[in-house]
Amino acid sequence: FLRGLYLPGLWANMAAVGSSQGLRIGFYPSVRDALCAFTGGGKAIPGDGRPAKSPVTMAAAGLLSGSVAYFLAAPLWLIKTRAQAAPQIALERGVGSAQHALFT
Repeated sequence: FLRGLYLPGLWANMAAVGSSQGLRIGFYPSVRDALCAFTGGGKAIPGDGRPAKSPVTMAAAGLLSGSVAYFLAAPLWLIKTRAQAAPQIALERGVGSAQHALFT
């Protein structure tokens, strides 16, 4: 199991997950604050001066930041899928076909 499906795409899976989750978490506060400023955000938090965050604004910020992160990391997910499919292609059609499927 490890050599057949899991191991060939492991490096690409770790890169895709790390980059997409890191981007999503990194973008979220900036997007949330920009949406709060754009929509008015409601009453200001006492002593903070920033507008309060509504659940709708926070959900929209999560949706936007997650979408952007997935869009930017999509090539890494494609590489992972092709790397996992390459061993099966190599068994069926030969190693040259697997390399062709992975890199084209």
